[in-house]
Amino acid sequence: GFNFDARKHVLEFDDVLNFQRKIMYGRRRNILLGDKEVVTNYIKEVMADSPEEFKIQIESKLNSSDESYIKNLKAVILQTTDMFWVEHLEVMDYMRSSVNLRAYGQRDPLVEYKREGLKLFKEMERAIGEEIIKLIPQIRDEKTFFSEKVNLTEKREDDFGSGGTVSLDTPVPVIDGVKI
Repeated sequence: GFNFDARKHVLEFDDVLNFQRKIMYGRRRNILLGDKEVVTNYIKEVMADSPEEFKIQIESKLNSSDESYIKNLKAVILQTTDMFWVEHLEVMDYMRSSVNLRAYGQRDPLVEYKREGLKLFKEMERAIGEEIIKLIPQIRDEKTFFSEKVNLTEKREDDFGSGGTVSLDTPVPVIDGVKI
């Protein structure tokens, strides 16, 4: 009977995290397997509270984007989501061990865990959205990235004043074991 109650108690705590897990993995699966429309809808959902000028700028960028931009955008969304999700799991694990002490204060630990878990989950979702919004202007498609790299290679002058160009892959000269 004691072991049954202990397993039941563990399952009740796990149900809270399982609910959050289903939401996160469902969202992650939609982004991973979704097309441009799914990604665009997610970004619009995340930008709901952003300034109007920012929304217009991002929407125009999304409308004129090619497949490589959407691929890069998906990668950023997934990496950001994964990073915050792992952190959230660690916080929930820590909270689970600390919430049991509230029983001494005549509070039900499960109710406290649910309440604080929901608050932490909403904060995590907000933080994911904010991080994605910060990263969107820095995302480029492959064509833009490679053209910028070529321009940088062409414009870079060497440090010896010859006025010529130096490739980014040029090795650094070494004299007497010291890099110049």
